[in-house]
Amino acid sequence: MQLLFDQGLDDEEKCNELIKIYYGNPLELKTVVTRIHHFFGGSVQKFFENRTTLFSSQFQAMLDKAFGYLLSKIQLQIMIYIAEELTLNSKPVKFTNLLNGLNKKESISLSVSDLITALEGLEKQFLIEIIKDSASEETSFTLQPIVKKYIRKNIPGLVHIFNASPELALTF
Repeated sequence: MQLLFDQGLDDEEKCNELIKIYYGNPLELKTVVTRIHHFFGGSVQKFFENRTTLFSSQFQAMLDKAFGYLLSKIQLQIMIYIAEELTLNSKPVKFTNLLNGLNKKESISLSVSDLITALEGLEKQFLIEIIKDSASEETSFTLQPIVKKYIRKNIPGLVHIFNASPELALTF
């Protein structure tokens, strides 16, 4: 919050939204604040009226590298599947739905062990967010807004959409 205040933003509620969207990442916050000043006259309100998610060239380069050659095919499929599901209903994807959905959509027989290993790798790279349902204790998965946008936009052409749903394609 102090970083945003030091950068000249003063709407605490909107600053909290920025922190949530960018997961408190200082580089991304500085980048978005610079753009808010440049394009929106420093008004966070105007920025949110023109809803978008921005990311720095450094963050894009990191994602380009991850999606270009660091992620396995299964990890790419997981990321794309979660992005599609979030686009359709904006609810985190439950583990069992992820397993069943990938097996159905990709016509593969993905083992629970392989899925868990792939998810652990994505979690270590901070590419997915784990949410534990307090009632059922089942684990669900979501993406940071900037990662979701990267996948949706397919900026560098590195995310190959395996049988992507028309709904995801329409959000480009």
